[in-house]
This record gives sequence, structure tokens and C-alpha cells, in this order.
Amino acid sequence: MKKFFNLSLIIFTFSLIRFNDSIIKKTILMEIKNKEKELEELKSLKDSLEKELKEINQNIALQNLKKELKEIKEFYLEVDRKNKVAYLKMEDKILRRMNFDIFLQEDFSLPMGILQVILKQETTYFRIPDYYYELLGKKIPEERERIIKNGFSPYLLALSEDLIICGPIKKEVPKDLISFNALLFSLEDIKVIFHSLKENSKVFFY
Repeated sequence: MKKFFNLSLIIFTFSLIRFNDSIIKKTILMEIKNKEKELEELKSLKDSLEKELKEINQNIALQNLKKELKEIKEFYLEVDRKNKVAYLKMEDKILRRMNFDIFLQEDFSLPMGILQVILKQETTYFRIPDYYYELLGKKIPEERERIIKNGFSPYLLALSEDLIICGPIKKEVPKDLISFNALLFSLEDIKVIFHSLKENSKVFFY
């Protein structure tokens, strides 16, 4: 009887140890999960604060740029990227408000800040390359037949190697052959922009 009691006591002790061990493990796991949750919340807060700080710094920089532009006594273009609206301005006076469309490559986004006009071109030409006709299985036409005059309107201003300002793109220009990005204005508006801005004129994106 005593042996049976001792054996029962040992079994009970082992069971109690296992039970306590299970409780401890669960408690530890819960603590780990709570800490992981706290870390995620802190990371989310950090990201949110960094984003907010970045926006504040950007707004400060933009306000400084706007202040700088108010001193310029020549035409410049102000571009509201979000609303696709541009303003032709001198100092802080709006001389013309214009809407525009955007043609962008997949890996490109419009800049923020000030760019300059590096090139002005009146009358544009677009040449369809040989390989385009070969891909379509078509006969390569004569040179003059594959050159599209004013494919990007009669007026074009380049802001960089891959960003231009121009008028509407003609339907004859294959869109998949265009290798740059563009702000597209009406013919009336691009004419005003072209004759108002000079090379080195500023274009302010925000």
C-alpha cells in the first residue's frame, strides 16, 4: 500500500511539473506575442512619424522654393502634379491656368522641385524605325512615309533627357515606341508656354 502511495505521489508530482511547465510555456509565448505586437506598433508609429516628418520637410522646402520664385521677374511654369494643373506665372501673379495630361513610362514618376528648360524645339519630327515594321510583318516604307512631322505638336520643351513638355501626341505615333515622358497640353496652351518660356526658364513641380 505504501509503495502504491509513493508511486501515485511520483506520478502526481510529474503531472504537476508538466502542468506547471505547460503554464510557463504558455505564459512565455503570450509575453513573446505581446512584445512582438508592441514592436509592430512601435515600428508603425516610427514609420508614421518618419512619413509625417518627410512631408513637413517637403512642405518647408516647397514654401522656400515658392518664396524664391516670387522674386523672379520672368515667366516660369508651376506644375501641380496631383491635380494636373499648370500655371504660367511671373513673380506671384498667375497669368494663365492650364490643364494637362501625363504620358509616363512605368518606371518613371514626375519630379518634385525645380527643373529648367534645357531645349526648345519648334517643329518636331518622329521617325518610325525599321524594326517596328519588321515586327508587324510589314514592308518598310520609303523614308518620307515613316517620318511624322509634328508628332508631338509644333512646340516642344525638354526639361531633361526623359521628360518633355509638348502638345497632343498624334495618333500616327505608336505609343509603344515613345521612350520618354511628357506633360501634354492643348495646342493653344503649349503655344503660349513655348513663346513665354526661354531656355533656362524654371519649371516648378509640387
